[in-house]
Amino acid sequence: RILSLSEDAIVMAVSPELLSVLDRYISFDTRILLVDFRPLSGSGSLYDEPEKPEPVFKKPKFNTVVDQIASSSALSEKRILKDLRILTGEDPQPKDIGEWHSRHSSTYGARRAAQWIKQQLEASLSSINGSTCSFFEYSPYFAPNVVCHIPAADTEGLVLVSAHLDSRGTFGSTTAPGGDDDGSGTGALLAIARAIGNAAVQFASPVQLVAFSGEEQGLVGSQKYAKSLRDLGTPVKLALQMDMLAYRKPGEPLQLAFPDKLSTKSATAHVSALAELYAPQLTTGFTPACCSDHQSFWEQGFPATWVFERNGPIADPMYHNSGDLTNRTGYDTEQLAAIAKVVTATLLNVAGF
Repeated sequence: RILSLSEDAIVMAVSPELLSVLDRYISFDTRILLVDFRPLSGSGSLYDEPEKPEPVFKKPKFNTVVDQIASSSALSEKRILKDLRILTGEDPQPKDIGEWHSRHSSTYGARRAAQWIKQQLEASLSSINGSTCSFFEYSPYFAPNVVCHIPAADTEGLVLVSAHLDSRGTFGSTTAPGGDDDGSGTGALLAIARAIGNAAVQFASPVQLVAFSGEEQGLVGSQKYAKSLRDLGTPVKLALQMDMLAYRKPGEPLQLAFPDKLSTKSATAHVSALAELYAPQLTTGFTPACCSDHQSFWEQGFPATWVFERNGPIADPMYHNSGDLTNRTGYDTEQLAAIAKVVTATLLNVAGF
C-alpha cells in the first residue's frame, strides 16, 4: 500500500514476506530503508530521535603489536581473495553445505552462505577463550545474521565489527554473486577473524564479529539486532561496518571513505586517524552514498560509522548487478586488504588487549 509519493521517494506499507523480496522488483539504483513509524511529536517531526553520542576517543599512537597482527598473512590479498571466490561462486563451494548462486536474503543460498561463514568464523576464533558463534534468527522470510561473540571482563561496552552477507543481482536474474557488495566486507570480516585468532588475542572489551542479512531489503537484520542490544541494555563502544571496499575506478588512487551523514563524527575521525598510522597509502575522504548497517546502531544511539571504497558517490558499474564478480577491471584487492588492515587496527585499538 502506497502511503506517500514524491519525485524521488515512495513510502509504502508492506508485509514482512513482501519486504524480503521487494528489491527484486525495483531498479538497481533504488535503495530500500525500513522505517519504524512513530506518532508525530508536538513539533511535527516524524521522529523523536534519541540524542546521538559523540564519545571521546583517545588519540591513537602507532603500536608495533597492532601493526604486526594487522599485517599478518591472514589479511593478505591472496587469502582474502580465496574466500571471496567461494562467496561469489567463482570457485567451487562446499559440497557438505551445498552451492549457492545468490546470497539474496530470502533464498536458500543466503542460508547456505550464512552456514559457511559461521563455520569459517568458528574455526578462526577457536583459539580465543570463550568465543562462540551463533545464528540470530529474526524472521522466517530472511536468512539469519551470523554473530560471533568474544567475551571480556570490561563491561564499558562491546566493539562490533560487521559486514552484510546478502547480495543483490540484476533485475530479473536469479544470480547475485555480490563480489563487492558486500562480498568484500564479508571477506574482510573473515580475514580479521583469522588474524585475531592466529594471534589468540585476549581482548580487554567484549568483541562481536557480525555478518548481517537483510541489508539490501532496508537494513532489516541489523535493525533487529541493534534494537535487541538496546532492549537488553548492552553498551556499545563502537559499531564499525564494512560495505563495498574493493572497487577502484581506473586512474583513481587507493581510497577509504566514510559516511558524510547518519554516523558518529568522533568515531569516523578516530578510524581515519588510525588509517593514517597503519595504511597511509589510502586517500581518505567522505561519501554521500547511503545506507549501510552502521546506521541501525547509530539510530539506537550507539557510536557507529562505516568504511567504504570511494571518496564520492558509488562508481562501481556492477553495483547491484549479476556481474559483481572479483575477476573484472576495477576490482582491487590491494585496496580491500589495506582497508581490512585499518579495521583490524581499529578493533585492537578500541577493544584493547
